[in-house]
Amino acid sequence: MLNRYGVLRTQALSSLCLKARASRAKSGELAEALDIDPGGLLHTVRASNAAVPAGPPADPNPFHRDGKSTQGLSPAKSNYAMPIDESPFEGYAVRCGITFTFGGLRIEPRTGQVQHVAGRPIPGLFAAGEMVGGLFVGNYTSGSGMLAGATWGRLAGTHAARAALDASSAARALRV
Repeated sequence: MLNRYGVLRTQALSSLCLKARASRAKSGELAEALDIDPGGLLHTVRASNAAVPAGPPADPNPFHRDGKSTQGLSPAKSNYAMPIDESPFEGYAVRCGITFTFGGLRIEPRTGQVQHVAGRPIPGLFAAGEMVGGLFVGNYTSGSGMLAGATWGRLAGTHAARAALDASSAARALRV
């Protein structure tokens, strides 16, 4: 759903909350508290409720799956499908983010200068942090993204500044 500023919002729980949890007696009040479109929230809840199959209620037991899945939602909820129909209604406004990437630009490791696919350096283009590829393959060690950003950020920043100063000096020399 989009808020009034056109920002995508989601109802999913997340540790990256924009605001504190909101709890209200009516879904419209909840939408206002979370700054999301009340009509969009109502449509989403109705679609979710309509996708819950009839029959015995879901059994939300964390030790086994109950197989009670929604019908007609994409992506489908594969277990513990329950209607959202009892107040108070709780919601969390969240913002998604990228922790790190498994791909990115190839750089010269000593300078942070971006490499062309042919393997030659691209003049004046440096990268660090999430833009750099080849750091993680299949998994990563917690905290290593920050360390990689700080390490290659300093290297790339130092070499980018040096390249800018060299270019400036060369331009001045041409004018003289």
